[in-house]
Amino acid sequence: MTSSLLIGSYVYAFIWAIIPVTGWGGYSVEPYGTSCTLQWDNNQSYITIVALFCILLPSVIMIGCYGTILVHSRQRRNRMKKWTCNVSMDTKIAAQENYLIKITFTMCWGFLITWMPYAVVSMWTAYGRVSILPIRLVVPSVLLAKTSTVINPTIYFMLNKRFRPFLVESLNVFNRADPVRRSMNSNSNVDVYISEKKRKCNDSDKTICKNSDGTKNLLSTPFENNTSSSPDTEAKVVEFDSMLCELPRSSL
Repeated sequence: MTSSLLIGSYVYAFIWAIIPVTGWGGYSVEPYGTSCTLQWDNNQSYITIVALFCILLPSVIMIGCYGTILVHSRQRRNRMKKWTCNVSMDTKIAAQENYLIKITFTMCWGFLITWMPYAVVSMWTAYGRVSILPIRLVVPSVLLAKTSTVINPTIYFMLNKRFRPFLVESLNVFNRADPVRRSMNSNSNVDVYISEKKRKCNDSDKTICKNSDGTKNLLSTPFENNTSSSPDTEAKVVEFDSMLCELPRSSL
């Protein structure tokens, strides 16, 4: 479903981008001369259709989709109230509903704020007098339209806590050395970085292994190769993990 929507979006955009090449409409340089755009003062019918199907229609679809999500969320909450008396679950669903309302409002207004000034300037150019259109209004509207591609990630970064780690990871801000990061305890600040080098163990009964460069590694345990675990083995593993969590950061 997701791939179909993505392919459909690209095909839809390609169709509207290729139409001026066929002779209906055209491309020209922006009034300030730094980028290309549609030739807004040529063929008013094409400009009107573009404004309807490339600005107004996406806005209606966006509002409709987010509105449908809100309706389903509210229906789910009502069903939960009818069949259960769990106060904590009702509170959780209410929080999710408030989050959906917040992100719906922000996303819709973000799209409208970035594209409506450009649409107004474009329609003014198509149907009004271009000579009285001040350049100080054209440049901000174009810049807002250019920033529309980063509006959605920015909104999700500010409002969605789950989205932030993925964005940071994609930017490789904290993965310059490409370590494998594992959090030993969600309430502690201890982070263990394990090298991806191959380890060589001389004896399976020894807890100290050697890396390929000859340095000792204390993170391997003799229980790695055991397929079955006994209570004594599990107790030793828990004891080993607790000792590792208590180590200071400098020693890791």
